Amino acid sequence: MMNDVLFHLENIRKTYCTDKGERIILDIPSLDLLCGISCILGISGVGKTTLLAMLGLLEEPDPIHPDGEPQIVYHAQNQKILYQKLWRSWWNRRKAVQVRGDEFGFIYQESHLFGHLTALQNVILARCMQNHCPKHQAVEESRSLLTDLQLITDIDRSQSYPEELSGGERQRVALARAMIKHPNVLFCDEPTGNLDEVNKDLVISKFKALQAKYPNCSIIMVTHDISLAIQFADRLYMMKKGRLAIIPKENWDKMKIRAEIKNA
Repeated sequence: MMNDVLFHLENIRKTYCTDKGERIILDIPSLDLLCGISCILGISGVGKTTLLAMLGLLEEPDPIHPDGEPQIVYHAQNQKILYQKLWRSWWNRRKAVQVRGDEFGFIYQESHLFGHLTALQNVILARCMQNHCPKHQAVEESRSLLTDLQLITDIDRSQSYPEELSGGERQRVALARAMIKHPNVLFCDEPTGNLDEVNKDLVISKFKALQAKYPNCSIIMVTHDISLAIQFADRLYMMKKGRLAIIPKENWDKMKIRAEIKNA
C-alpha cells in the first residue's frame, strides 16, 4: 500500500494578484504523492498550505495552465475521483463536499473546536454527520477514541469544554474528531506548532498509535519541525518556490535539510 499512488497532480498552478503584480504560489507540472505518511517542509509562504487545501478540496487551482488542463486524481480505496470534474459546476461542488466529508480528516495548528460543546460532544458531532450514524453508536465510538488518546482516564476530560483544556488536550480532541470518521487521508497543517515539547511528543505518539490502528489512513503533514518529520514520515518533501520535490532518504539529515530550507 505504501508505494501506491494516492494523488496524481498535473498542470497545477495557483496565482494571486498583489500590489506588485501576479505571484505564483504553487506551480506543479507533474507529481505523484504516495500512500503512507508524507511530511512537507519549507519556509513560510512557499505554497505548502495552499497545496494541502487543494488536495483536501478546499481550494481550486487556476483554471488555465499553459501546458494543458489542470488535473488532480485522488485514488480512493474503491475508485478514482477526478477533481477537475468537481471544480466545474455548483452541482459538482456539492459532490466535493461529500467527498471531503467521507474521505478526509483535517487538523490545524489551532484546534478549531466548538467552544459551546464539550470535548466528547465535539467528537460525537463529527461522527453523527457521517452516514447518518446513530447517536448511541457515535457516543460509544467517541468515548473509545478519547480513551485511546488518554482524555478519559481516572480524570474524565471528555466532559470539559475547550477553554478548560490545555493546548495538548485540545489538539488530542481535534485528532479524535478527525479520526472518528476513519478517513482515508488525514491532512495536518502544523498540528504541533503551538505545543511545548512534552505535549508535542504526546500528540505525535498518538498520531503514530492511531495510524497503526488504522493502517489504511494516509497522512499528509505540513510542518516546520524537521526532527518531527524525520522521526514520523515515510517520505519527506521539500517545497521551494511553489514546487514540490522528494528528499532522498540518504539526505535525511537535520543540518542538511535546515541549510536547504534556508537557501530556498
